[in-house]
Amino acid sequence: MLARHFVFALLLIVLFPGLLSACSNEDRQRKAFTNFLQTRIINKPGVHVPVLTDKEKQIFGDYVAYYAVMEDFQASLNHRIRQPLAEALKQLFSLSMSEALQRREAIELARIQIENLPTLIKEELNKADAKRRTLSQSEPLLAVYDQAYNRVITQPAEAVNRLLPSAHEALTTVVDTLDYINAHADVINLNGSMIEVSDLKVQKELNARLQTLAVQSRSVIQSQRTLINLTYVQK
Repeated sequence: MLARHFVFALLLIVLFPGLLSACSNEDRQRKAFTNFLQTRIINKPGVHVPVLTDKEKQIFGDYVAYYAVMEDFQASLNHRIRQPLAEALKQLFSLSMSEALQRREAIELARIQIENLPTLIKEELNKADAKRRTLSQSEPLLAVYDQAYNRVITQPAEAVNRLLPSAHEALTTVVDTLDYINAHADVINLNGSMIEVSDLKVQKELNARLQTLAVQSRSVIQSQRTLINLTYVQK
């Protein structure tokens, strides 16, 4: 009986320091990761997604996977949403009417791409949320991780979604205006940025379209500024 107790005591002596070491190491990793989220993401304006150094990866341990959720979302957001959106907006702001007429099909394609972006954003949000649900989070980390997740994932997605309706509306008006000009090519003459119309009725109808487009373009510019302020990514 005494021998059994002696063996059990020896096992505790051997194993207990190891348990303490594991718990202590996990605690240090969690505290280091929590501090990283607070100081490098939450406390800074805009969106910051710093690339982890090898040393930071070693310090954070398993929490690197928690950060990967944010990195992966931002990478996908940039590739699948930001780049197509930027290309679409170029069609809206960087072309004269003469150039736009020559690129009518490209502008229509940009309009269709913007139609599809809300679905892509939802897909990326669902992916991030699914990954997040697989992560176990202790209470001290949970509140900070929620704030960082909101800053890096939720807010950028919402900001892009707010811009899309006005951008789609403006591009729709551009396509409609181009089709109107093509339909009345016999009385409309384009010379660079200058538009000459020889029919008074057509001139009035075209001016109405151009005025609508000007208002819509200003709305897009304002939404774009808000988007940049909210989601400017620094690494």
